[in-house]
Amino acid sequence: MSIFYPLNKEDLDAFYEMRGELKVRMCNDLLFHIVMQESETALKSLVGACLHIPVMKIHSIEVMNVIVPGTRINEKTCILDILLTLNHERTLNIEMQVLNEYDWTDRSLVYLSRIFNNVNSGEEYSDVIPATHIGFLNFQLFKDDPAFFSEFKISNVKTHKVYSDKFVLDVVSLNCIDLATPEDVESGLVDWARFFTASTWEELQMLAANNPAIEDAASTAVKGMSDDKLKWEIMLREEASRRYQTREAFFKRAEKRAVEAEEKLAVSEEKLAVSEEKLAETDKKLAETDKKLAERDKKLAETDKKLAETDKKLAETDKKLTEAERKNSDLEAEVTRLREALSKYE
Repeated sequence: MSIFYPLNKEDLDAFYEMRGELKVRMCNDLLFHIVMQESETALKSLVGACLHIPVMKIHSIEVMNVIVPGTRINEKTCILDILLTLNHERTLNIEMQVLNEYDWTDRSLVYLSRIFNNVNSGEEYSDVIPATHIGFLNFQLFKDDPAFFSEFKISNVKTHKVYSDKFVLDVVSLNCIDLATPEDVESGLVDWARFFTASTWEELQMLAANNPAIEDAASTAVKGMSDDKLKWEIMLREEASRRYQTREAFFKRAEKRAVEAEEKLAVSEEKLAVSEEKLAETDKKLAETDKKLAERDKKLAETDKKLAETDKKLAETDKKLTEAERKNSDLEAEVTRLREALSKYE
């Protein structure tokens, strides 16, 4: 099926001579599209793995949106998803999405709806061609439902009865390979996931050693990257991805710091509320103490007043006693004088 980059033995040898870290991983969306449109062997193997069907049952596969190398890649004019027909009886849309733009569920539904809308005027609705959208994601779609491979269909929410097998959404989470099932391993889907996430040529070569389809895909990638114009477009996509990831990492760090600051503020506010509550209790106790002291002061003042009145009465009493003693002394002196005078007449 190779259109622009037919392989030869030299290309295969070139792949096995590569060493070290990959400058561009196989999950680069443009490189992914080029490899799959050029290598029918790889595309059949990948589709078979995703749909869990033997490659021998794939009689025909045709990419409907071929990208011509050297074409200026603009997402508004160039669709990087792979649109294809399988055995002339099913339409597939395969998309590689490395970055989480937080719109995948809506985006995949829109893409699937577009390819499902394939009934022409005058045709029966029952003639609609089944459609499947396959998304390779380098992030976890649902954090509360992690899975390596997931298949979604319209179904009854109560009984789970499938409404139709003609409208299907498949999701492969490349960062959840550890959650793969034995069926995923047997179908070859895990090998393809490792191919897309490999970071070195040595990893690719190990995968290719026992998998002719992956060997063909990797060799096609090497052949495609030897085209300077295509390589330039691929590197532009890679740089754009790196910039997005850098911005995303920055925003995540900023968001994390904001959350931490909010948490610290919440703790501080909680402590402040506790302190204010304790302060209010202290103020209440102080007010009660002040009230008791005021009552005591009032009682002391009343006691002091009574004592002052008592002292005044005592002073008056002392004065009266002194006056009485003086009068008594005068009387005694008078009595003494009268006795003395009386004694003269005796």
